[in-house]
Amino acid sequence: MARSLDWHTLVHNLPGLAVLALAAGAGIWATRRFVAPARQIASVRLLFVFIVYYAVAGQALTSYMQDFAFAGDDPDLGLEALVRGTAEQPYVYRRLAPDIVHALSAFAARTLPERVQIKMERQSHVKRLAFPGDTSRQFRFPGDTIPTWARPPESWNRQKALDFHAAYAFEFVCFFLTLWVARAFTRSLFPEAPLFADVAPVVMLILRMYSQPWMMYDASETLLVFASALCITRMRIWAHLPIFMLAVFNKESNVLLAPVALVALYGFVPRRRWVAAGVAHLVIGGAMLAWVYHAYAHNPGGHVQNHLTENIAFWSNARNYFRFEDVFAPAIRSPVGANPLLMIPALALVAAGWAPSPSIIRRMFVTSLGLAAPLLLLFGAGDEFRNLSLAYAAFYAMCCFGIRRWYPRPVAGLPDEAPCPHAR
Repeated sequence: MARSLDWHTLVHNLPGLAVLALAAGAGIWATRRFVAPARQIASVRLLFVFIVYYAVAGQALTSYMQDFAFAGDDPDLGLEALVRGTAEQPYVYRRLAPDIVHALSAFAARTLPERVQIKMERQSHVKRLAFPGDTSRQFRFPGDTIPTWARPPESWNRQKALDFHAAYAFEFVCFFLTLWVARAFTRSLFPEAPLFADVAPVVMLILRMYSQPWMMYDASETLLVFASALCITRMRIWAHLPIFMLAVFNKESNVLLAPVALVALYGFVPRRRWVAAGVAHLVIGGAMLAWVYHAYAHNPGGHVQNHLTENIAFWSNARNYFRFEDVFAPAIRSPVGANPLLMIPALALVAAGWAPSPSIIRRMFVTSLGLAAPLLLLFGAGDEFRNLSLAYAAFYAMCCFGIRRWYPRPVAGLPDEAPCPHAR
């Protein structure tokens, strides 16, 4: 049934609408009058990229929350255990993400109005993403016989709500910034291809979900690894040092970014600067490891978790090369791990990108993969390819060169709108 027009509401809204129209007109006039056409186009393109990256980062966050959601109340590696510093070793060593979450949560508790904090605790849509125990992705039990102890409700109170929201926001910011840093990294490799540099990071982050980043510090690690690669390709070895420090504080195995950077930049920067920066990286990295090991020596666990025996059994089972899980949406199965549907394109891209890639990228790739592969075999759990994170940026760069080789630019002089030869 059609409603009659509410003239009172319309008249009440007209002044605001008029102000908005005047402001929009003034903005359009000022832009056309004072901003060069090229700058106008660049600004609109940047806005378009911003909107796309915002959406992709949100979807990456949704995939992450479906798979892990901060591990619920797990006393060994859950959100609260990491934030409080009571998690077991080696998870407790990864301090950057938990400490930022703790600082954000404490700031929110001090500054947010009470009504906002009540809404976060009782009404926020984020609460629905709390970890439900046995996830639909794992299928440990038949659907009608899941025991109650396998799916305990996650605890939820004011402090948990603040921590959960802070961690949620932190993960989104990391995914979002990763896209921008990867864009800058791609532009440094392909300055003549701005469209490719805008699009390639989107594909990268979507495919990144296949490796199932299921720890809170994985998103920040991806961001810092790409920032490290950006410094290396721009040959800023001293600018690399603070990125390196943050990466080690985020995850202790990132101390290996030092040899990756030093091998990649050998011969590309003056020898004295290379030696001085190398010594600084090694000394600071070693000191940070010593500090974090000492600070959490009383926590249960050990420096590493050795899974070599289990991994040998895992990789010797042919069935594990054809695994599928619902990575992106519940009940929509996707290939994971060493599935040929993933490995064949990945290896083909690396093979195609090897020859056209510069030597600094090849050095990064070989060194990072050579250091990360033993970590996967010794300390990963099966095909936990997230342990190859050290090589993500170099692998991405190699794939970009492979894609550029597979999709060459149009022949010079060919009209952009040449008619299709089969058109009638």
